[in-house]
Amino acid sequence: CVPDSQRSFGLGIQWIVVRTLGSIPGPIAFGSVIDLSCMLWQDKCGEQGSCYLYHNTAMSRYTLALGIIFFLLASILYQPPPESPQSSCESTDHGAGDTGDLPIKDLPQDGVIVNPHARS
Repeated sequence: CVPDSQRSFGLGIQWIVVRTLGSIPGPIAFGSVIDLSCMLWQDKCGEQGSCYLYHNTAMSRYTLALGIIFFLLASILYQPPPESPQSSCESTDHGAGDTGDLPIKDLPQDGVIVNPHARS
């Protein structure tokens, strides 16, 4: 719960956390999974280089397992926001096409509405 006067600051901090948690561990985890499925590494002067050959079945299984782990972690750690009554300053839009109790006036008898400012 953040006061209305600090709502934009709260949203900024929230997006910093979301971007940090979403853009740092994911590529590291999936990169290590890709490296696990390598069958033949390049040898450059005694150092490990790029991967020449991947085991496709292993890569698909590791990627699926890591995706399931991330999904389970997200579903376990997710906490829905507490329900609060709608404040008077929030939008009361009922959706497109809902006219509520607004009067409909000056509709043509044939039901065709013509824009007098439209170019022919």
